[in-house]
Amino acid sequence: MASVTPGAIICTRSHPQKAPAEGPRCCSREKTNGHAPGHNSHIISSGSSKVYAQADVTNLPALFARNPGWHVFFDQDAKTAEETRRKVYDMLVAEKMMVQGFHYPFPALAYIEKSGDGYR
Repeated sequence: MASVTPGAIICTRSHPQKAPAEGPRCCSREKTNGHAPGHNSHIISSGSSKVYAQADVTNLPALFARNPGWHVFFDQDAKTAEETRRKVYDMLVAEKMMVQGFHYPFPALAYIEKSGDGYR
């Protein structure tokens, strides 16, 4: 990803279906319900580079990325959480997009690949 001066990017709109009236869109919001109602993640872009900033789509990747059908009490809607994990990770694999996970080990950035019925 291209280097960016801190504070240099200003997102003028955060809406996944519409581009802002002026300038390129740099951040879009993605609904990632399941962990909590109204839960969101974001795609941050700079030119052709993108990173998916997932909040708690997968809170422990060693367990729940590898086993997306597993559920934990933190997921308020287990069925939707699993559907969201599979949808998000299938998209990340298909688009070869880097993901940033809040609960991922350092450096918390990775590419996801399909592995059996799960991901790694």
